[in-house]
Amino acid sequence: MKKLYKFALDCGRMGSLRGVFVAEVEDIERMLGHRINFGEVLGKHSDISERITADHVVPVTDDAEFIRKFEELQLATGYNPLHYYEEEGS
Repeated sequence: MKKLYKFALDCGRMGSLRGVFVAEVEDIERMLGHRINFGEVLGKHSDISERITADHVVPVTDDAEFIRKFEELQLATGYNPLHYYEEEGS
């Protein structure tokens, strides 16, 4: 099942990472608790790495029609931590 999620990661004085995206619930659950390396996304030498928790990735809605329209209009924005997640062994 798909849900719309908000992502927020405070990186202190360097800034923050934010995003709104659609993902499968199973993919989010698999990622939670793992350390994600975002690299130097906030500038040279920033090297952002964080263990992702449910506080960072918050579900907004599971309304299928809303999600369909959101995807149709390509409204995803910002950072999606799933794009940086690498499963062990991959």
